[in-house]
Amino acid sequence: PLEGLSPQEVLNKIMKKHKGKKIIITAPVVRGKKGEFKDFLKGIKKLGFSRVRIDGEIYRIDEVPPLEKNKKHDIEVVIDRLTVSEENKARLLSDIERAFEIANGVLKVLVENS
Repeated sequence: PLEGLSPQEVLNKIMKKHKGKKIIITAPVVRGKKGEFKDFLKGIKKLGFSRVRIDGEIYRIDEVPPLEKNKKHDIEVVIDRLTVSEENKARLLSDIERAFEIANGVLKVLVENS
């Protein structure tokens, strides 16, 4: 996760490190907590998001399998999936800001096919 940096600093790091790569930006919102999170997932959907990453797997919010109540889960909101490029710079900055908003200044960058 990238923490303690401004959105612009994160953008610069991503542009430098991942240029030309397809990435997924996620906002870690639940870390190691037990529960089923049904209402939580409904709330995420109401905010306009369609995918989440739960315990390392990406799901459409409508297709999340029932979560074990007594197992600890990690949940990330999938903010966007895009190729890192100059053309996508403004979109990427907006994604970073949105992730920071949702996850209190934290985000994850997942590189596809790595």
